[in-house]
Amino acid sequence: MLTSTLVSRCGAVAFAGAAVVALAACGSSSTPSASSSASSAKPSSSSAAASPSSAPMAQAKDRIAGIVGSVAGGKVTLTGPDGPGPVDVGPTTHVTQLTTAQLTDIAVGQCLVARPTKETQGTPNVTAAAILFGPADNNGQCAPPGRKGGRGIIGTVASINGNAITVTGSDNTTSTVTVASNTRFAKRNVVDPSAIAAGECLIAQGTKAGDGSLQATSIGLKPADSGPCGRRQGS
Repeated sequence: MLTSTLVSRCGAVAFAGAAVVALAACGSSSTPSASSSASSAKPSSSSAAASPSSAPMAQAKDRIAGIVGSVAGGKVTLTGPDGPGPVDVGPTTHVTQLTTAQLTDIAVGQCLVARPTKETQGTPNVTAAAILFGPADNNGQCAPPGRKGGRGIIGTVASINGNAITVTGSDNTTSTVTVASNTRFAKRNVVDPSAIAAGECLIAQGTKAGDGSLQATSIGLKPADSGPCGRRQGS
């Protein structure tokens, strides 16, 4: 279970359309220098934290968010405006969780979303206020073809040279993301559904059944005190 010190004030964005937890102002601000070649990302302790299945995830039409109250027999109850749920979690439910990170955890081939500083918004080369990174969801894609990062940068890490990260977008254009001393980092890990624990903030997407429960296709986890559970940033 994540502790309250890992990630602060995080919203939600998407890697290839899957619901994940992301970066209004995420993670640690520690920014050690990286080597001129990309460093390997630290593996998650979960056996499910390797690259997720290459099969496209089903498009979910319903969404629910709240604080996890209990977890039993594949059913998760929530407290909050959308509660009590329940949320039904199965073996194929795609579950992601945020952990604190630093520059040296980023590796070539990972997906990266950068929120630029106000001074560099709208430019192809930005200085990052916050960075979220992790594995791709669908066939190695970080975003559907033609998708843009809005005011930020979204794409695949092509190279890392010191504090400069080169990112390739879905349209094959490249951008440079510069890391500053106060850039905040969060790593998105793919975890087993057993990682869901009481007290966490949970955002789930799926299809509601006739009894009002949500059959979850994807779930994002974050600390309960890191901002409103249902807060969105991007889509």
